Amino acid sequence: LYALSLDIPLGYAGVVSLGHAAFFGVGAYTAGLFSKFVWGAPLPGLLVAAILSGASGFVVSLIVARFRHFTLIMLTLGIGLLMQEIANRAHWLDTAAREMHRYLRNQRPAALILLDIDGFKQVNDNRGHAAGDALLQQLAAVLHESLRSVDTPGRLGGDEFGIVLPETDLEHAREVAERIRQYVERLGRADDALARPYTLSLGVAQVGPRHANVDAWVRQADVALYLAKAQGRNRVCTSSPEAVAP
Repeated sequence: LYALSLDIPLGYAGVVSLGHAAFFGVGAYTAGLFSKFVWGAPLPGLLVAAILSGASGFVVSLIVARFRHFTLIMLTLGIGLLMQEIANRAHWLDTAAREMHRYLRNQRPAALILLDIDGFKQVNDNRGHAAGDALLQQLAAVLHESLRSVDTPGRLGGDEFGIVLPETDLEHAREVAERIRQYVERLGRADDALARPYTLSLGVAQVGPRHANVDAWVRQADVALYLAKAQGRNRVCTSSPEAVAP
């Protein structure tokens, strides 16, 4: 009744009732055993169980009444933490440089993915910077879900992100990029708040002997990203290790 008095939908009120009933059943049984052991009679225990059950129903009702706001707050905090775990440009470049040095020493493969959100400026202009920030936060969550613990995602500036993939050749890096592209495309189509679905363009480059330094490797991935945008966006393009970036 308290749940309904707070104008909670019937489904949520049902959750309250189920929680209340479950707590009462377990509490009555436990308290009954306890009271029988202490007082030799179950009545005091049932009284205690009733008091505990009533209190629990009140607490559960309060939680359910604020459930939506609580969920929104927790999601916002969680996504904010994800953005904090995304490497900044300097840290990301340091990680890429370490992988390049490892390649030069041991000839172990590594790849970079550069990506950005198609039409991100229009999102900011038409729907405000809050909407743009929400897209960036959602993309950060997608990257954390899609990558291995050894991979390093980073925000390079604006809506441009990069990923360092150790022990990954060009073919497998392209598969990772395509999986991320498809994931974001599905999310964009499912977001009714957007005026149009949002997508990603991604460029992939594997480290190779013609890269004089990490900047050359990054430029190679940037060339592939430019090709993805020039060919219509919402796609993955690659650049072979033998190619030389301008």
